[in-house]
Amino acid sequence: TITGAIGVVCAPTLISNTAYVTGGISCQQNSLFSNTVLTTVQPAVANMTVVKTQTPATPGIGGPVVYQIIVTNTGSATITGVTVTDTISPGGVSATANEPSGFRTPVVTGGASVTRFEWTSAAGLQFFPGTAMTFTITGALGVVCAPTMVSNTA
Repeated sequence: TITGAIGVVCAPTLISNTAYVTGGISCQQNSLFSNTVLTTVQPAVANMTVVKTQTPATPGIGGPVVYQIIVTNTGSATITGVTVTDTISPGGVSATANEPSGFRTPVVTGGASVTRFEWTSAAGLQFFPGTAMTFTITGALGVVCAPTMVSNTA
């Protein structure tokens, strides 16, 4: 018995396995090949979805607002590297972030026009098929002097 795992393939790959045996006695040797065992290994598929929610749906001026970014691995591959970027327009103030295990604290950049949060996975991330991760930004809606569209895109 030989036990193992088939590695990652990037295209459909035919895997074959044939055994060979030799043996005998002092006056007679014998050698044989087994039947060939074949299987085609299909490549794993890396696929994700991202859904963003805002609570409350219509925050008031100065009121709290929470954005959640839910990333789900919908493929058949275990994903080992993920970067999530979220941009908040200037209407959001005092924003702080929370990230799932396996991610570094986000790098925060921007200026007067936007604030950008960028999370990068740490080495060794194992984002398994069928699992989800949630990133959260909590802040408040700033004061505006005219009707203003506030957007947030992940």
